[in-house]
Amino acid sequence: MIKRLMYCCTLLFFLFSCKEEKTPELSNNDLAKVIDAMTEMMIHDVTNPPLAARFFSYACLSGYEVVALNDSNCVSMEGILNDFPKITKPLDSGKYSYQLSAILAMIGTAKKMQPSGVNYAQFEQKFLDSCRNLGFSNKIIKNSKSYAAQVTKQILAYAKKDRYNRISNYPRYTPLEKEGSWYPTPPAFFAPVEPYFSTVRPF
Repeated sequence: MIKRLMYCCTLLFFLFSCKEEKTPELSNNDLAKVIDAMTEMMIHDVTNPPLAARFFSYACLSGYEVVALNDSNCVSMEGILNDFPKITKPLDSGKYSYQLSAILAMIGTAKKMQPSGVNYAQFEQKFLDSCRNLGFSNKIIKNSKSYAAQVTKQILAYAKKDRYNRISNYPRYTPLEKEGSWYPTPPAFFAPVEPYFSTVRPF
């Protein structure tokens, strides 16, 4: 009888020890916090509208591609967006949360694309602390971060080729002295915003 009891206890212990680690779920609210933080960073850097669109597009594209690699209901933007490459699925990442990886990919892209991106690291740390409070293990967080970094690297390489870095080579805009030509207007008489943005690769 004692042997049977010991056997059952051993078996029960084995089953519990082999139980797969349950990964918490993230909600739309978590994503909204990341978007809000991106917006605050953009405002801090006084990002103009065309650049804001570029910034949000690549950051959100990073997150979406992580989801597309893990959810058959979502398709990659390969073949849909201009010159968009096939995103290679990261290997040997261990057990990870693709939801967490998607958000971390967005954060990683945002940090690289904005002048004050280094300050976004503080938000990232607070976000990861909140994930730990939700029940994410350090191992899951580490693996998810590694997965995200590999996707972020590919999206940033795609962004680098959109020709925006060539805009600084163009001459400053000079109004033409003819009817229909744009001129700075009062009260601020601001210079034109990104007059050569049409040279950037469209999506």
